[in-house]
This record gives sequence, structure tokens and C-alpha cells, in this order.
Amino acid sequence: MKNNLEDNLEKKTEKNLEKSLNKKIEKDLDKKLNKKMDKKAEIKIKTKLRMNYILMALFIFASATLMLFINYIQNALNVSRATSGIIIFIIISIIFLLYGLVLKKHKEIFKNNKLLFGLIIIVSIVFALIIPTTSRDVYSYIANGWTSVHYNENPYEVTVNEVEDKYNVDDEMFSKMAPVWKNEPVTYGPIWGLGISGILSYLSFGNINVALALFKISAVLVHLACCILIWKITKKKIWCAIYGLNPFILFEALTDVQNDLYIALFILLAIYFAVKKKNLFLAVMFVAIGTLIKYVAIFALPFIVLYLLKEKSIKQKFIYGFMSLLEFFAIIIGCYLICFGNLEALANPWIQQSKYNSSIMYVIYTLSNKNMELLSIIEKVILAIFVVSYVAVVFKLIFKPDKTFSKTMRKYYIFIVLFTLVIMTNFNRWYLLWLFPTIFLIRGKHVKLLLYFSYAILASIFFTFYILEIEKMGDLYITLFILLTLILVIIDRTKDNIKLIRNKSGKNI
Repeated sequence: MKNNLEDNLEKKTEKNLEKSLNKKIEKDLDKKLNKKMDKKAEIKIKTKLRMNYILMALFIFASATLMLFINYIQNALNVSRATSGIIIFIIISIIFLLYGLVLKKHKEIFKNNKLLFGLIIIVSIVFALIIPTTSRDVYSYIANGWTSVHYNENPYEVTVNEVEDKYNVDDEMFSKMAPVWKNEPVTYGPIWGLGISGILSYLSFGNINVALALFKISAVLVHLACCILIWKITKKKIWCAIYGLNPFILFEALTDVQNDLYIALFILLAIYFAVKKKNLFLAVMFVAIGTLIKYVAIFALPFIVLYLLKEKSIKQKFIYGFMSLLEFFAIIIGCYLICFGNLEALANPWIQQSKYNSSIMYVIYTLSNKNMELLSIIEKVILAIFVVSYVAVVFKLIFKPDKTFSKTMRKYYIFIVLFTLVIMTNFNRWYLLWLFPTIFLIRGKHVKLLLYFSYAILASIFFTFYILEIEKMGDLYITLFILLTLILVIIDRTKDNIKLIRNKSGKNI
């Protein structure tokens, strides 16, 4: 019996020892496996990080390549204009491709705001270093600002040619201005024509290179301010990346220094004070300031005001709405009276509407064999439909407001798109900048389309600008723009259809 008991005890102890040994072995194996898994995970994470940094570096490198080619290489190697156009077209396409990849991987790349804004700052500086290429408007801003502050002449009444003749000067500040603008008065609002342009030109002390640098530094700061406002309004990195890294915006706003960027700033300020602060007075004030740069900003006014009044009664809406209009027109009229002593300069912006360039109206103008009578009738009919529709939508919002700011502003977006692409007879590609301040409020498919537009229009202008003379580039430019947009839309739709087919086939399996 004793022997049996001893045997049983020995067996039990052996089993327990085996179990404990097995557990230790299993634990050791698990630890080793976990370490291997952790190492693999670490390697994957590090590889992803490296790839993301490489992607960011490639985006910066491609932008720097564009800058170096335009500023130095094409002249140093004596590259023909046609070859330059093709090379720049390719570089722009690569930059947009990298931009698309950055947006696609934005969650992995931008783990914090420092990385996002760091990339925006670097790329903004690179684009700002590119000399004005496809537009010399910035030199018009400099010349008109200098006319005001140095010669004490009113650039809304006196042209640069008249100033040169009157004072018998060959001023450096007028030297790079396009001849076509030397015979025309300023067509912008006084905040730009006398204010911003005047101050920046004055600070240059008559040196055109210093003036250009000041305009570019100012544009970079305004661009960064727009990105910060978008972040404060949305709290989403994707919208800052879409706006802040868009090559079209960077080129038009920072390379060619178009003043439409400032409209974007004041519209965003109006949206910020409407959405985040619920401050009707400041929202209206910033729309008015934007209008004092270019009149197009006025279209946003009723939509922002009616959103802030959506909880009010109909009677209160009319009272507060009327007060908002009084504030708006008091700022506009007051500014014109202070600057000019009369309201005659209010008519200056309409000079542009008498021209036909790269627009739907230009296409009709060409197809009608430049029949001005027919064109005038078509213009009036389209404008009447636009005005009636705009007023009808605004009145509908008074009696039946939308619940969200996004829904309200989508209606504004439709009208600003129609005005930009249909109503404008003298369309310039940088007018697309008017559509970007509200990009975070529109539907995803419209965001994609706007991004396709921005690529197609920039790629088209470079291709045609370098190959043809300016006077002959209109038809090819419009054709190429439409063609590139259609190709991008077809590719996008094809991708969506392939995804749907795969999803359906996966469900059937």
C-alpha cells in the first residue's frame, strides 16, 4: 500500500512538474512570438512613417523643381517655349498626383498639426519664390499703388500712361506692368486699390523687387491665415490640407500673387464669426471688406445673415436683415466717399464685364461669329434668370430656413459657381479661388470636381501659354481644360463602378 501511495505521489509530482515546465515553455514561446510580432509591427510602422516622409519630401522636391525650372533652368539651358510648356505641364501633373496621394494618406502623415502646417509653410514659401509667370497682375497692383502714394494721383481716375506723360517719367515701378493695363483705371475696390496696394508699394521705397517681395510675403501670411481659419472652423486636418497644399491655389495666390486670395480671407473671417461666434455685426463687416476688394464677395451676404437669423421670427428677420443691409452699404458707401468724395468709382469693376475671355460667353461669342446683338440678348436673358433665381432662393430661406450652415452655404456655392463660370464674360482662371473658401461645406463629389477643375485649368494654362501667343491661346486653352476635366471625371466614375462591381460580387460569394 505504501509503495502504491508513493508511486502515485511520484506520478503526480512528475505531472505537476511537466505542467509547470510546459507552462513556462509556452510563456517563453509566447514572449518570443510577441517580441517577433512587436518587431514586425514596429518595422511596418517605421516603414509607413518613412514612406510618408518620403511622400512629403517628394511633394516639396517636385514644387522646388518647378521653381528652379521656371526661375533658372529654362533660361540657363535656353529651352524653347514649347519644350518648357511640355516640361512644366509634366511637373504640374506630378505635383498634383503627389498632392492627391498626400490627401489620401493624410491621417497617417499628419499625426499632429505641426507636421501639417510645417508642410504648408515650406511649400508656400517654395511657390512664393517662383517669379510671376502666366500673369503680370501683381505689377499692375504695384504700379497703381505707387501712383497713389508717390504721385498723389487717383488710380481710379488716372491711368499709369497718363501719369508717365504728365510727370515725364520712366519709373521703375511701372516698368513691368502689362501694356494692356496701362491705359485702364483700377477696377478693384478701394480696400485693395488704395489700401493694401498703396501700403505695400509705399513700403518698397520705389524698388520694384522689394515691392514684389512684400506682395509675396503678404500673400504667404494671408494664405496661412486662411488655413488657420479653416482649422478653427472645421477642426479637421483634411480641409486644411485640401486648401493649404492645393497647387492651383499656391500658384495663383503665391506665385502670380492674385488678390482673390484676400477675398477668400474675408469670406472665411465672415464664416468664422458667423459659425463660431454667432456675431452678425462682424460677419457682415468682413463680407463688406471682401466686397471692397472685389464685388463678388457680396453674394455670400444674405446666406450668412439668414443663417444667423434662422431662429428669429419673420418680422425679426426683416428688421435684423434690414439693419445688416444698412451696415453693409454704410461701410461700402462710406469707404468710397472717404476715398473719392463720390460714388463714380463704383462703376469701375464693370469694365471687366465688357470683355470676352476664356468663358462660356466667350464660346458663344466665337460660335455666333462675334454677333454682339445676339450676344447681348443671351447675356441679358441669362443674367435675368440668375438674378430671379438668386432672389427666389434668398426669400425661400427667409420663410423656410435650412437647419445647418452647410445646407445654407451650399445654395450660395451653386450661385457663386454659376456666376464664375457662366455669368462672367471675362473669365480668368484665378476666379476659381472664389470657390475655395466654402469647399469644406460642399458635398464630396463637388469637392472632387473642384479639385479636378483646379488641376485641369492650371495644366491647360501652362501648356497653351508656352506654346501659343496669348491672343491665340483662348480656344485651345478652353478645349484642353474641358478635355482634361472630362478625362479625370471618367477615370473617377470608372473607379467607383469597379468598386461597386467588386462589392456586389463579394456579397454574392
